[in-house]
Amino acid sequence: MLVELLVVIAIVGILIALICSAVQQAHEVARRLKCTNKLKQLGIALHDYHSANNRFPPSGVDYRWCQFPERGGMLEVRNWNGLLFLLPHLEHATLYSQFVQKHPAANHT
Repeated sequence: MLVELLVVIAIVGILIALICSAVQQAHEVARRLKCTNKLKQLGIALHDYHSANNRFPPSGVDYRWCQFPERGGMLEVRNWNGLLFLLPHLEHATLYSQFVQKHPAANHT
């Protein structure tokens, strides 16, 4: 009786280990598909931007070091990433509309 109980417990333990492994593999496949889908959406957004503007978005806008007034005057440093311009093409038009292009991302003050 005790041996049979130990055998049943061992079989249940093996089955649980197999199920955990299968669940972990399913999660990995889901993560891979999610990443692939996001890259595909980014590629489609790049081509949508290109068809709307006849060029791809810039890699960045106004990337500079901040300047001090005594070394050459005031300088706005925008430091905008080019991915910012893809937001409307990635179904984030409301987030893009909140972005005020008149304001720099950083300046020397």
